[in-house]
Amino acid sequence: MKKLFTKSIFIAFLTILCTLNLNAQEYTLTVLPNPQQGGIVVGGGVYLHGDSTAIHAINFPGWTFINFTEDGIVVSTDEYYTFTIENDRHLVGNFVPSTHNITLIAVPIHGGMVFGNGMYEHGTDLTITATPEPNYVFLHWANEYGEIISLDNVFLFTVVQDRIWFAHFGIAESFEVIVSANPEEGGSVSGGGTYTQGTLVTVSAEPYPDYLFLNWTENGNVITTDPEYSFSIYGPRNLVANFVPANIEIMLSKNIEEGGTLVGAGTYSYGQMVIVHAIVNLPEYQCVNWTEDGNVVDWGPVIDAFHATHSRHLVANFRIGIYAIAVYANPSGSGTVTGGGEYEYGSHVTISAHANEGYQFLNWTKFVLGNGTVVSTEPDYTFEVIGDVVGNCAFVAYFEPETKVTVLTNMPGGEVRGGGTYHIGNEVTVEAIPYSGYKFVNWTSEGKSVLSIDNPYTFTVTENVVLVANFEEGELSIDPIDAGTMMIYPNPTNSDLKVVLNDATLKIVEMELYDLTGKKVHQQTVNQSYGVLQMNGLAQGTYVLKLFLDQGEPVVWRVVKN
Repeated sequence: MKKLFTKSIFIAFLTILCTLNLNAQEYTLTVLPNPQQGGIVVGGGVYLHGDSTAIHAINFPGWTFINFTEDGIVVSTDEYYTFTIENDRHLVGNFVPSTHNITLIAVPIHGGMVFGNGMYEHGTDLTITATPEPNYVFLHWANEYGEIISLDNVFLFTVVQDRIWFAHFGIAESFEVIVSANPEEGGSVSGGGTYTQGTLVTVSAEPYPDYLFLNWTENGNVITTDPEYSFSIYGPRNLVANFVPANIEIMLSKNIEEGGTLVGAGTYSYGQMVIVHAIVNLPEYQCVNWTEDGNVVDWGPVIDAFHATHSRHLVANFRIGIYAIAVYANPSGSGTVTGGGEYEYGSHVTISAHANEGYQFLNWTKFVLGNGTVVSTEPDYTFEVIGDVVGNCAFVAYFEPETKVTVLTNMPGGEVRGGGTYHIGNEVTVEAIPYSGYKFVNWTSEGKSVLSIDNPYTFTVTENVVLVANFEEGELSIDPIDAGTMMIYPNPTNSDLKVVLNDATLKIVEMELYDLTGKKVHQQTVNQSYGVLQMNGLAQGTYVLKLFLDQGEPVVWRVVKN
């Protein structure tokens, strides 16, 4: 016959049983009464994890259950406490006597009477009273440990245990109450005198016309803001009734009359909010501060709002406006700038810019509230401080890398002029002057490409450039100029240049000669129909002759000095 219950099946069955048994964890629930004479607690024992159980507190006669605690923490106030077991627990059922004995004792026994002795249920709100005998006064209630509990003869508390309360009485004494007015002219006071300890005293204050009652103080401390003050006396009192003017005068003045206008002076009711400020005559002046009796009370044109509590004389102090002038170089490292600092309104300031090697000065740009305006293309700039937009301003010296125009010649054909260092964007004019036996051909770049056949040649600088003036053998002939109404000859010339008007009814009023940079190099008054312009002392090159006639427009011609 085949075995149905093999050894392998038996081992598996035992394993399952062991696993189930391990999962059924046991926990201990301990319950105790506190105090033991108060009652009993049932429900403790050993439980499995997850079991639901309940414990029950049963009080003995004369005791009342109040709560269950665990580690001193209240977990339930119900006599039946139901919960699920998840760990070991230690619960205490707390009981208190159902009634408590309250004992009241007068100290000294003949000092007064006490009311409220007896047995009371737990939680009762009880009022106890102490009444002094004649010539005695109540001092305070104290507990059985000598701690003062209350200064009121009628005292309310909750009964939670047996207590002994002591009502302390003292022999009644007489104390003086002193009342005074501050200031004396502010009002009248009443109620001062000598009173028996414990007596209810009332003092009163009455302000005079143009004054208001403020408060009662004692030793500088405010007691009440009511003009009538009542209190029971247990010691000497020195009370002061404080009065204040009904109207407060606020006076304003200024150290510089033209510095500005002051707002806020006048008569105010006591306690009224006061706002004082100066409207400054900007930008020439600034308000530095406000002072009172020589002491600074606030900075700037506006004083913090304050309450009118006493008359005040406030002084607004003005000065000539001082403005910060900041100077910067841009880009960084391109140059140095000087002249920045603080200056008074109306000052004349010179700021200077010095380019570092490899840079050239471009312009001064003035910035006010973030907006920039070019104010000078000269490195030294003088201006007047005017307090732009009632504030400060900054000047930026802009520099740019030097741009060179180099002019060469294919020697020995002639010479060239106009090379140098210029700003990007400048308009430059270069001129080729051929030697005797040569004539100008064209301008080429360093790379040999032809740029122009004009002489002079004018162009705008955009980068460093090398120009070559090319000459070839041959003479440049310039015929005498016949303008129809005049002759200008010889042109070119080595010495004198003659100008003859063909119309005898016309006169040459003035002759002016300019070089190619626009600089006037000669001026001559003529007032006749014939003129000679002496050019011996001038350098070789091309010039512009401008003739002013007594009729018509000026005449302009190009002339050459060999």
